[in-house]
Amino acid sequence: MHDSLFLKKIYLFLFCLALSGAAVSAQQVPYEVVTNNGQTFYKYTVKPGEGVYAVARNFSVSVADILRHNPGASSGLQNGQYLLIPVRENSQLVNTT
Repeated sequence: MHDSLFLKKIYLFLFCLALSGAAVSAQQVPYEVVTNNGQTFYKYTVKPGEGVYAVARNFSVSVADILRHNPGASSGLQNGQYLLIPVRENSQLVNTT
């Protein structure tokens, strides 16, 4: 009986591991990629209520990076506004939805 419980735990662990792998691969968020002056950027559209800090956190970049490449963002973001987000090597986008 002890072996049966152990096997159930192993199966549950493997199942959860498989689900987490599927979730990670589903997190790939497609953004248009543009190049400007030799630097690569994601072209991102601001969503309602989103601020510079939230966008920076989602893309794992600093607020300063966003403001440097989007001077108009310093006065606040507007729904539908386009931002250039610098692409970092080995960067991973954070899915907050």
